[in-house]
Amino acid sequence: MRLRTRFSITLIIAAVAFGCAPQVKQDGNAVLFDGIINLYEEGVYFGGERVGSIQSREIAGGITKLIIRLSPDFVAQTGNNLALYIHAGRLEAAMLQRIGQTLGKDALLCGFASKSELNWFKIKTLLNDRIDAAQKRAAALQMRFS
Repeated sequence: MRLRTRFSITLIIAAVAFGCAPQVKQDGNAVLFDGIINLYEEGVYFGGERVGSIQSREIAGGITKLIIRLSPDFVAQTGNNLALYIHAGRLEAAMLQRIGQTLGKDALLCGFASKSELNWFKIKTLLNDRIDAAQKRAAALQMRFS
């Protein structure tokens, strides 16, 4: 009886402690890569200028997920027509098309391990809507990440 009471009290304390723990809020956009990537900087670059930063990294199921925060000015200029790729150990942004919509706070972005992978994606989607194709690819990676 005593062991059961101790176990119940421990279980209640643990439930209260975990339930009251502050929740970590991901503030930024998720970028998903197929595979594990190597980055040596925490910045996000476009045309040689820093336009954002990497907030966190996670790896699960062979998928790398980065949470990035982009500057509001850059987001206003580009919108959702972005893809990101790794070049020389840093994260570079690239435009998929000239016209896009507003980038939502929780929008998924597609990531590529190299510029050649990005260029191959652009060739494969030459006659399609690249933004839609990139969002579908990111959503499929998100499903594998979970």
